[in-house]
Amino acid sequence: MFDIKHVYQDPITATIVGGAAVGGKVYEIDQQKAAARDQKRAMKAQARIQEVKAARERRKQVRAAQQVQAQMAAGAQASGTTQTSGYTGGSGSVQTQLGANLSFLDQVGGLTQQASMFNQRAATHSSKAATGQAISSLAMQGASLFAPGGGG
Repeated sequence: MFDIKHVYQDPITATIVGGAAVGGKVYEIDQQKAAARDQKRAMKAQARIQEVKAARERRKQVRAAQQVQAQMAAGAQASGTTQTSGYTGGSGSVQTQLGANLSFLDQVGGLTQQASMFNQRAATHSSKAATGQAISSLAMQGASLFAPGGGG
């Protein structure tokens, strides 16, 4: 009949079992850290995607404003009203709206960067917590294995 207490009382077997437990925990901790690193990389890639999208949107806003101003200028020139307050006010309004749109995009970009930073910090804290839990679990296993009457 197999007696688990006998296994842990044998120093060689206890060393092998303890070594396997330690090795398993070390591997677990290593994988948790690797997962946290990859999660950070993924968040950085997502942040970069948002930056590229924001840059594209900024160019789109500038292009649209330029098109509106060009149409206004062509219409004013055709009607001979380029020196009127209506044309000047309309042109200024286009520039003001462009500025507001670009400011909004900047705010969204800043908030996206903040969210990414907090997600990265959360991933780091989660990884550290999991590492602490793994170490604690390992210590408890070791204590139970080598305690008098332990191991089963």
